[in-house]
Amino acid sequence: METETDVSCAAPDAAEPRVVSTARRLVTNSFFLTVANGSVTVLGAVYRIIIARHVGDAGYGKYYFVYTFAGMFVMLAGFGLRNALTRAIARESDRTEVLVAAGLAMRTITGISALVLMYSLLPFLNLERDVTLWIIIYGLICIPQIAIDVSETTFVGREVTKFTAVTNIAGAVVKIGAGVLALRAGYGLTGVFVVLVFSTVLVAAGDLWVVKHFIPGVKRLWPAERAEVRRLLIESLPFLALMVTSRLYYRNDVFFLKWLTSNREVGWYGAAYMPLDLVMNIANGVLAATYPIACSMYLAGPERVREAYARLSRYGWLAMFPFAIILTFLGKPILTLVLGDSFAKSADALKILCWATTIEVQVCLTGTFMNAMMRQQTIAKVSVVSLLMNIALNLILIPKFGYRGAAFAMLSSASVTWIINMILIRKALAGSVVRDSLLRPILAAAIGGWTLYALRDMGLALPLGAFLIAYAAIAVGTKATDGYERKLIARLFGSRRNSS
Repeated sequence: METETDVSCAAPDAAEPRVVSTARRLVTNSFFLTVANGSVTVLGAVYRIIIARHVGDAGYGKYYFVYTFAGMFVMLAGFGLRNALTRAIARESDRTEVLVAAGLAMRTITGISALVLMYSLLPFLNLERDVTLWIIIYGLICIPQIAIDVSETTFVGREVTKFTAVTNIAGAVVKIGAGVLALRAGYGLTGVFVVLVFSTVLVAAGDLWVVKHFIPGVKRLWPAERAEVRRLLIESLPFLALMVTSRLYYRNDVFFLKWLTSNREVGWYGAAYMPLDLVMNIANGVLAATYPIACSMYLAGPERVREAYARLSRYGWLAMFPFAIILTFLGKPILTLVLGDSFAKSADALKILCWATTIEVQVCLTGTFMNAMMRQQTIAKVSVVSLLMNIALNLILIPKFGYRGAAFAMLSSASVTWIINMILIRKALAGSVVRDSLLRPILAAAIGGWTLYALRDMGLALPLGAFLIAYAAIAVGTKATDGYERKLIARLFGSRRNSS
């Protein structure tokens, strides 16, 4: 049966008009989510650079720990609702109002519970007084985040992600502008976290206003139907388990570094993650836009999922390999140029973590498709195994190698997780996609990387330019981009011209 939500990855010449329609939806939604995540992350990276330069490596280590620790409870407050609610709205768009009200009710309960839990733990952690104060302040965003989670999920589920871009960028501008003023006025990190809470409240208010005025069918946000709240709670549980294990997997190293080393090493490690967080946020924006379409695509025809996954996987490798190669060879001069000489040691972690992030993009892509195929329990089990392995490696390596050991633990566990995921996705899709998605990007990366390595001592501009030319030439020459993309783009713009 042909529907508008049915996605085909066949050659464009043989595709029906619905292919262009769905592809345009994916491109449009990915664009706005990427703009939202990318812009906010870029602005946030600039902001963190300003903070790091202002407070130094040890001060930035405290900031990064507070951001990580409180962020765990913000994630816990989310309770996996975004995934469950996105899927529900994508499938039952005519019941958006009921689902939004249920989501707000559920998130109110989980948000307040997470905040109380976080505050209850603080007396037992023996943290510095200023760190404890900053956690108390930052933790308050659990409350406005209730509205943000439900609203942004609604925008994604109804495929109007432009609203996410508008509200997030506006909030980021307020946060950064007021935060810089607070730093210059001498309020330090206390001012930074107060401004963060204030800007989050503004975004929450804007999101709710947009939901009520621009989402068709949504007239009231309260009261909620108890049956719908229970349903969302149950459907969110597998995603919660996945999110908790995933978050601990990505950030348990910060806790071990805090308690086993020093604030300075936490600062170096956090600085290494600045460019990597940017890339992961952009990738997550694309995957968030992909998720509801992948859900409907799987329902319409599971056989179409394999080729879509293979193409997205290849695009992920093509995008990430240059990033990792550049940071491997030129990470230190780039970091010292941006952050100053006190963060030069961050490059030791960066050259390892950039490859872990390259692999993690693929892990997240696999998780997105497995969730769309209703296999979130399987991914949750893999996440538990990965978390336990990562914790064990951190406990072994951090006491001996410090932040470098944490970076190597992340790379090792990411690699093993990717191998497990490839086995699972092969079973789920009844075929392997590794050869189609990986071989040509690896060839382009090898030749481009050799070019960059040979010229690495000749500044920044010449090695970068030569690498990008070599990489692009090999990618095109080996048909890593096989013409499908150009034909699809031509059809997209041709169709748009005809409709206008």
